[in-house]
Amino acid sequence: MDHLAVQKQIENYLLKEFAFDRNEIGPEEDLLNQGILDSIGILQLASFLETTFNIEVDDNDIVIEHFRCLNTLAELVSQKSKKNGIPS
Repeated sequence: MDHLAVQKQIENYLLKEFAFDRNEIGPEEDLLNQGILDSIGILQLASFLETTFNIEVDDNDIVIEHFRCLNTLAELVSQKSKKNGIPS
């Protein structure tokens, strides 16, 4: 799955679950500073990523740098997919 498709799938999830009053989220928009994600939201999103993209998000992966924006989240999915031998 390509980078933009991963971003869009994550964006759709965030809009449905956390950002009801929005129509879109920019790829570099700070999800934490904008109040879209909080600590519980990060855990829920990690579970979504694992289920949707068939990856394992380790405790070491749950850091602000990975969950900052759609772009960094798509990068995390890509890295984890490559480790699992899943083509990105």
